[in-house]
Amino acid sequence: MICLPVLSFIFFVLFYKNKFPSFGWRVGYILAAVTIGFLTVIFMEIAGLFSLMTASFVRDFWFAMVIFSSGLFGWSGPKRLFKNCARLEFGIFEYVCVAGIALILLINALVAFSYPPNNWDSMTYHLPRVMHWAANANLRFYPTPIDRQLFLQPGAEFFLLHCFLLTGDDRWFNFLQWISFVGCVLSASLLAKILGASIRGQVMTALFVATIPMAILQSTSTQNDLFVSFWIGSFVALGHILQRKFSRIIFYGAAAALGLSMLAKGTFFVVLPFVLYFLVTLWKENLKYIFVCLGIVLVLVAGHHSRIWAWQDGKSFFSSIQSEVSIKRHDPAATTVNAISQIASELMLPWESINEAIERLVQGATVFLGVKEQDQDMFGQLFARPPFPNLVFDEDYAPNPLHMILIFVVIFFLWKLRPKKEVWQYYACTVVSCFLFAVIVKWQPFITRLHLSLFILCSPLVGILLVYCWKWLVKLVIIFLFGMALSTIIFHQTRPLGGINYSSSIPREVYYFMKKPSCYMPYEQAAKAILSSGCRDVGLMQGGDSWEYPLWALTGYGQVRFRSVGPGDAQGLLPCMLVTIDLPQDKNFILGRQTFNLLWQGEPLQVFLSATARGH
Repeated sequence: MICLPVLSFIFFVLFYKNKFPSFGWRVGYILAAVTIGFLTVIFMEIAGLFSLMTASFVRDFWFAMVIFSSGLFGWSGPKRLFKNCARLEFGIFEYVCVAGIALILLINALVAFSYPPNNWDSMTYHLPRVMHWAANANLRFYPTPIDRQLFLQPGAEFFLLHCFLLTGDDRWFNFLQWISFVGCVLSASLLAKILGASIRGQVMTALFVATIPMAILQSTSTQNDLFVSFWIGSFVALGHILQRKFSRIIFYGAAAALGLSMLAKGTFFVVLPFVLYFLVTLWKENLKYIFVCLGIVLVLVAGHHSRIWAWQDGKSFFSSIQSEVSIKRHDPAATTVNAISQIASELMLPWESINEAIERLVQGATVFLGVKEQDQDMFGQLFARPPFPNLVFDEDYAPNPLHMILIFVVIFFLWKLRPKKEVWQYYACTVVSCFLFAVIVKWQPFITRLHLSLFILCSPLVGILLVYCWKWLVKLVIIFLFGMALSTIIFHQTRPLGGINYSSSIPREVYYFMKKPSCYMPYEQAAKAILSSGCRDVGLMQGGDSWEYPLWALTGYGQVRFRSVGPGDAQGLLPCMLVTIDLPQDKNFILGRQTFNLLWQGEPLQVFLSATARGH
């Protein structure tokens, strides 16, 4: 069944390439993704209203999508597909770089398929919300102590839900980020082309993106930073195409890409300078289309935001998130310290002595700027180096030192090339995006993964600049980029390359717990106790950052239904079993009129069986 969305995507790419040959394959990839994204979100919102989000209904949707997309391709005339295809003027240098990019993508695809999801956030809220939606057959909010399952942008999980309902497990979950990674490489190189880069500049841009350590690490996970980066890059690329040549399909595609980025992650705001720039340049001649595009954006985000407004805890959740993520002080000193701290995080290396020196420099800059340590909660946390050097190969903390240095080279030396006006305008929007990020988001230990969108936006400028550098220097940079990329793939902490050859004697489920190895046995034994009991309606009592998803996975991906319970549910229909995670209880306790007795426990879990169920 997973072939259905793949076939649909391929047919859409072929249709757009055939119907609009001047756009090229990269625009076809973007427009195909945007089309599928838009139709999928609309389908989910409508089906969710009537609780029709079931495996059979989703399967029928994708059969219809395959028929529709193949029909469009057939109508556009398949015989014309390869006519007017531009011949790529690649030299040996370009072929070597493209081969290296393809190797990175293929290895990551193998890793993505071999490992189950095992990212921390995926265990707590990304994937549990998918399982709850599947169990409820709708997108309505449900009781849970993990508010992020409800309120954070759900775009990536919408697509993961379709993967789950089509296949019944999580085997293909990691590929959403991998497809986004490919999309980021293509959209960045397309932007370089639009800005006037030669074939070599476009290849260098693609290489820059394909070797970003954080992008490589995340491309085999179920996080969503690459997902939002792809939509941002797609919007910016389509917007620049509009400035050159008007097209309604491009206009609507750009609007859908913007709406999908807003639905993907809160860091979408880095695209706002480009939104303003496009509005100013396109407003007068395309006023009616701009209003239509605004409608497309609203349609995409309306469903999720209407659920937030209807839920009483929404306001308090976003107030809490704002205090955790946003800066409270915006004076020059606080903003400068925050920016320096974020840059320092990108320069970390596997050597403790270098990291200590960087930390001392940041502390010295903080003192020089007159920012006191007791004021740090006003503008963000004070920078601290990673506690362990090997965190440079972790998808939550990995830095991108070489890429950061190349971006600084662009900032300070691009003016020497005297680029055309269009490049300067793009450069200005990118700088404003970076400044906006430093003003809004405070430093956090995992700040580097939030920078991915900024790296994607900066990549075309790096590609343009590298073309004009000395050839020996470019070759040296390429060697370092590939070396860093391969090291990242090999030494990945949670999905190392060597792990794909794991012995058949090691269950796949072990790899869910790469970040909490000691929890595998307790979760496995708790799952066995639940399955052997025959109970399929299990209550959950857990903390605000507990690992919920492994319970769903180890009990058959939905064969057992888990739902949060508490004192407020005492009058409702109580489950026959109860599991606590990170919330230890007495051996026997009463919930409503029902007594639950301890059946099994092992840190951090407890399994309780209803006294009534035990009697039966």
